[in-house]
Amino acid sequence: MRILLFVVFVCSMLVSLSIGGPLDACTRRRPNCNPTADYLVVGTGAGAPLLRLLTDNYDYSAIGFEAGDNFANDPLIAESTNVLGIGGHAVKYNYMMKDVDARDLSLGKMTGGSTSHNGMQYTWVSPAYASIWQQYGGNEWSPAKIFQAFKDMENYTAQEGSASSTRGTSGHFNVRKPITGPTSGPNSLAYVLANWTSHATGIPINPDYNNPNGTPFGPFTRYQMSQTPDGKRESSWTGFLPESILNADGTAVGNRQLRVYYRAKVTRVLFRGTTAIGVSYLIDGEEQIAFARKEVILAASVFTAQILQNSGVGPADLLNELDIPVVVDNSNVGANLNNHPSVFLPFSVNSAHLAGVLPNDPAALYAGGGYFPSWSANGPVNPSQIQGPRKYQLGWFLFPGSPPLMFVSYLQPKSRGNVVIQNNNPLDPPFHDEKMLSNPDDVNDFASFLYYFAQNTVMDYLHSQDPNYGFLSFVPRWNSVDDAKAYLLGSFQRAYHYTSQTRMAPSAATGVVNSSCKVFGTSGLRIAGSTVLPEPADGTLAAPSIMVGFKLANMLIAERSH
Repeated sequence: MRILLFVVFVCSMLVSLSIGGPLDACTRRRPNCNPTADYLVVGTGAGAPLLRLLTDNYDYSAIGFEAGDNFANDPLIAESTNVLGIGGHAVKYNYMMKDVDARDLSLGKMTGGSTSHNGMQYTWVSPAYASIWQQYGGNEWSPAKIFQAFKDMENYTAQEGSASSTRGTSGHFNVRKPITGPTSGPNSLAYVLANWTSHATGIPINPDYNNPNGTPFGPFTRYQMSQTPDGKRESSWTGFLPESILNADGTAVGNRQLRVYYRAKVTRVLFRGTTAIGVSYLIDGEEQIAFARKEVILAASVFTAQILQNSGVGPADLLNELDIPVVVDNSNVGANLNNHPSVFLPFSVNSAHLAGVLPNDPAALYAGGGYFPSWSANGPVNPSQIQGPRKYQLGWFLFPGSPPLMFVSYLQPKSRGNVVIQNNNPLDPPFHDEKMLSNPDDVNDFASFLYYFAQNTVMDYLHSQDPNYGFLSFVPRWNSVDDAKAYLLGSFQRAYHYTSQTRMAPSAATGVVNSSCKVFGTSGLRIAGSTVLPEPADGTLAAPSIMVGFKLANMLIAERSH
């Protein structure tokens, strides 16, 4: 009888440590039976490449936690032409949160995170930004290693010709450079805008702004898009965890030791001393616990700082005030938050140049754009800035039901905000305060760019070439930088590019994670995604965020092979 009871006990323990079908039954019907895996990954945006690569070797297991649901096959998500319609279903696809200024925060609450509902623009960091990253992260984050990671993870399709040798063509993540719609033909809107902008600024058209051997600056006729070769949306989820790897219900295909839980809200990291041993999470309204044999990895975007603070990792004064036991005192957790302030400037065009724009074309949302340095009455503020990092992003947007828009985004702001939990209830949203444009240097630089570049250089040149081009009446002509400053302060918006709240740095004195993405003062706990970027990204955010997850996965694989 004792032998039989022992066998039953052992079998029950094996079930509790497994993943897949038995695990699902365990966690939902037997609360005391806690799932365990080598790696626990919180979030499926930057977390998707970690879940994929860490389990490609079937000797290792991983559990992923996604607070939203799996909408990978939802037509509104999968069809690129529906990108603007996602906002009309905010409750279904997004976290319904606001910042301290009552502005909406755009955050994807679904598999793939915000890569499943963003505008699909795909931009590597520039060589100059990569050099800055190396100053914070050491040689592991040198430009050569950063660009190798970008190359290894992508499958780049350049429809106008063969891709450069600097771009990847065999990675998991599809990137497409389309030529259809507004970017087709010498008389199309995209070619007209790119050529005239080039003539106005003296900066040549850039055939590949992601080529690390070229320049990251200049106008271009087409954005590179996170899309499959046939124009469907590519998210980090569809790229790294397609149905050949993971079933729609979150169970693994074949013998891969992988499981992803949907509608699973992670509330805290569990510690033994300062060693992370698991997470607490809510699923179907019940609190559950999962354990990690090796490591817990937070890839939860803006919620990463909140989870850390709720777990006792953060500013000790705040944690003590909220009666949260302090595990690690680090005032940088939640600090250094930044975002890209942006403006939309409506303008008129020659309707003949809109002939190639079709509402059912995956490329039709954008008629190209460009990346530029700061600008003055004499052109670039400092000619050396042409080597980067990029200071401004320009986009020509063609949203249905709206006039064409010149989109201008400031990529290197000095203003810094923070993320702070408001109480010790992990389900309450944190205070999210970006303090956008609070630094006067940001306002002066941005206003100068709007006045000297957007109006006096580009739009005035376009108007001189064709009187049909010009800003519409509700963008009054600015007579000075001060006029542009007043317009900026009354009209700026967020680009939803949240970074650096748990940034990488040489020590805990200036950051939260080291060059291996390990949280200072802890063991068994790492962070992936945009929150570890040391400074604001000098482009859109999807590519560097996914790259951090991809690179960290390869670092972990290299570590366990030694």
